[in-house]
Amino acid sequence: MADQQALKFEIPEDKKEITYSNQALITNDPMGFVFDFAQSSPQFGFGKIVGRIGMSPQHAKALSQALQERVIQYEKDFGPISL
Repeated sequence: MADQQALKFEIPEDKKEITYSNQALITNDPMGFVFDFAQSSPQFGFGKIVGRIGMSPQHAKALSQALQERVIQYEKDFGPISL
């Protein structure tokens, strides 16, 4: 892995807008995972799926590890995140 070059990613103009999600619903089967990102409004009693991403189990595990690393760094920089 040390000899792998870092990939550079271009963000197309139509993908630059960030969609906010305050809920993530995760389902899986033996072949992979599906992440449904939603905006929910409990006071109005509804939610809306705003994005769906599917990935292999291997990519889901790599994502989990990357998120954990980022959360650890965030808490070092800004303090604990309470749930």
